[in-house]
Amino acid sequence: MVVYVCGSFIRLCDYPKGFWYDIYACMDAGDEILLGDSDLAHRVYGRCRSKQYEKVSEKNNCVEMLKKCDRMIAIWDGKSREPLESIMLLLMIRKPCRLYYLPDNECLELTSVGDIPPMQPGEGWTAELMRRILEECGFYEDMINHTLANGIPTEHLMTEIICKAPVSITRKRKMLEQLAEASNATCEAFYAGLDTVRAGRDLESTAKLFSALFGRCCDELCDAIGKLSLAEMYRNHCTYYLFDEWYDTDVLIERSEPCGLFGTLKQVIDYIRKEMELEQEDMEAGDEPCPGWYRIEAWSLDEWDRYEHAYNYYIYNGKICWFERMEMRWVTSGSWYYTAFDKKFIGGLSDLSIPTPFKAGDIVEVDCRPFGPPFRALIVEGRYQNDDSFPTILFKVPYTDKWEMTGLKYKMFYKDADGGTYVPRLSPLYRLRSVGKDEFNEADELLVKVAEWIAGDEERGAAFWKAWHEGTDEKTESEVIEVLERMNG
Repeated sequence: MVVYVCGSFIRLCDYPKGFWYDIYACMDAGDEILLGDSDLAHRVYGRCRSKQYEKVSEKNNCVEMLKKCDRMIAIWDGKSREPLESIMLLLMIRKPCRLYYLPDNECLELTSVGDIPPMQPGEGWTAELMRRILEECGFYEDMINHTLANGIPTEHLMTEIICKAPVSITRKRKMLEQLAEASNATCEAFYAGLDTVRAGRDLESTAKLFSALFGRCCDELCDAIGKLSLAEMYRNHCTYYLFDEWYDTDVLIERSEPCGLFGTLKQVIDYIRKEMELEQEDMEAGDEPCPGWYRIEAWSLDEWDRYEHAYNYYIYNGKICWFERMEMRWVTSGSWYYTAFDKKFIGGLSDLSIPTPFKAGDIVEVDCRPFGPPFRALIVEGRYQNDDSFPTILFKVPYTDKWEMTGLKYKMFYKDADGGTYVPRLSPLYRLRSVGKDEFNEADELLVKVAEWIAGDEERGAAFWKAWHEGTDEKTESEVIEVLERMNG
C-alpha cells in the first residue's frame, strides 16, 4: 500500500502519539511512504531513516502523490492551508484519510469532503486588532492613526512590520498567529473549495483552482510563522558564541567584542543579565545608558559531525528580537564562509516603506536604538510618501559637526570612521514621533529656524532641498545658515 503523509507546521512535542504509531505500522507493513516538502515531512523522513526504513521518499508534486497513494495520514491544526488543500483533493478522488484534528484532539476517519470538520469564520482583521499590534511593535499614536486612516493594512505590510519590530521573536510569532487566526481568508477559500469539488471537475483542473483559491490565504503570514518557529526551536539546541556589539560614538565604528563560548542558552542569558547589572552599578547619577546589542552565533553539528553556523540571533533588552539564517558559501579557491541569506527578520538599507503623517516643517525624533543614538530632524519635504525617497529630512549627523539631508527611510544617518555611512538595522519609523515646541532646546535652534522659513509649505521645502544640493552634500552649521539666507533673498 502507498501512504501519503502531510500535515501542519507544529512543534515536535505537539505531534499526536497515535500519528507516530501509524507511521511505525506503515513501516511494519512494508508500505511505501510519500512525503511532501514540509517540516512534518522532513521529521517523518528522518524518523523512518533512523529505523533504516528505505521505502520512504520526499516529492514536491502534490497531484502526482495523490494519484499514486492509496490513502493519507494527515495532521491538521484547523487553520493551515497546505494540508487542508491536500485532504480535500484526496477525498474528491474518493480515497480515505486518517486525520489527526488538533483543535478537538481527535483522530477522524474521512471518506468524503463532508466529513472534514467545518471551519468557523473568525472576527476578521479589525482596526482595534491592528492598533494593538502596532502599539506593541512600538509605533507612536500619530503613526498608528495615519497608518489606519486608509483602512486595514495589507498582509504583506503587517508581516514586514512584525518581523522587523524591536520585540522578542516569540511575541512576533504570537502576533502573526493572532493575525492568521483572525483572518477569514482560509475559511472563505475552504467553502469556495467545497463548491469546486461538488462541481465534479477532474483532479488537475481542481488542483489549479485550489492553488488560486488557497494561494491568497495568509501565505506570507504562514511562511513567517514557520521561519520564526524554526528559529525558536533551533536556538535551544546549539553551541553559542556570544558577542557584545555597539555603535561606538567616540570613534564612529560598529564594534564587536567576543564574550565567550556557552553550552546552553540559559548560560548566555544569565551572562547578559549579570553584565547589565554591573553596567548599571558602574553608571554615575544622571548618566544616560548607552545600550548596544548582543549577537549570538548558533552552531550545531551537521550530518558529518561538523559544526555548522546556522543562525545569528540578536539580543536587545535581554530578549532575542532579530535573527538571520546563515548559509555556507564556497569560493573558487576552495575555502568557504558563512553569510546571511534571509533578511526578512532584520532590517536592511531600506525597508518598512510606509507613509508618515509628517509634513514639511515638522520636527521629529528619529530613534533607531540599539543600533544608533536618537536625534532630531526636520521634515524638508513630506509629500509623495509612497516613494521610498520621502519624507526627506535635515539633521545634524550625530557626534559630528556636519549637517546632511537624506530620505528618512534610507537610514543614512550615522558616519563611520572611514568616511562612509553606518546603517542601523532598525527602521526609524517604529518610534518616529513629533517633537512639540515645549521640548525644543538649544541644540534645536537651527532646525527651528529652517522650519519657520518652510512654514509647512511643501514647495518651499522642495526649493530648500534644491538649493542645498547646489553645493556640497555635507555642510557645517554656518553653511546651512548661508543656504537659508540665500532663500530669504
